[in-house]
Amino acid sequence: MMQHAHDEPCGGHRGEQSTISMLRQVAYWPKMWTNVKDYVNSCLTCCKFQPVLPRHRAPLQSTPTTQPWSHIQIDWIGPITRSSRGNQYALTVTDMFTKWVECLPAPRDTAESTTVLLMNHVFTRWGLPQSVNSDRGDITQKGYEKKRGKLLAPFIPQKHSVDPVIQSEQRAPGSSAPAPALTSALPPSASNHNLHSQRSHHSGGARDDRYRSGEEQLVTKTEKLL
Repeated sequence: MMQHAHDEPCGGHRGEQSTISMLRQVAYWPKMWTNVKDYVNSCLTCCKFQPVLPRHRAPLQSTPTTQPWSHIQIDWIGPITRSSRGNQYALTVTDMFTKWVECLPAPRDTAESTTVLLMNHVFTRWGLPQSVNSDRGDITQKGYEKKRGKLLAPFIPQKHSVDPVIQSEQRAPGSSAPAPALTSALPPSASNHNLHSQRSHHSGGARDDRYRSGEEQLVTKTEKLL
């Protein structure tokens, strides 16, 4: 009976619940559910063609942050329309605590450009972060880690979750900025994002950047990238 209800064309190799429902319409015996379950689980055809169970994955967790600019995320946007200064890429730097975004224009999205922009426009203004996260794209694979490692302490590459939101805002209708915006100000999407981030974190404690005795200070040569 189990073979007829499960293996035959009328059964269609359905699961335990469907097979037991079909059998209950015409028969009953003790331990019926256990017998049907064992029969269905031992069916070679079902074992061969049933979908693979999804792998168990750890739940997604955000990086804990306690102060502004302690953890940042970077990513490149472009290529876009070339500006009058030859810039057609923008490096987005996101503070994970306040969600503040800075867009730094550059003519090329190279590892050298990433290093110089961070050193001259981020680290010298906000200090060294505890971590710099990226999406492990072509830029980080092409030498940014090595170039940064020569100047600063080594770090562990990590995947990030905030910059895709910034890029989606940049691609949203009505948010694309003209090329000259890369030479003077933030694109409208980044400015609007920063406005909301500033309002939501206006009461948060500001980072204390005052020098204390015994602290190490970063001294870097200012280089003109553009």
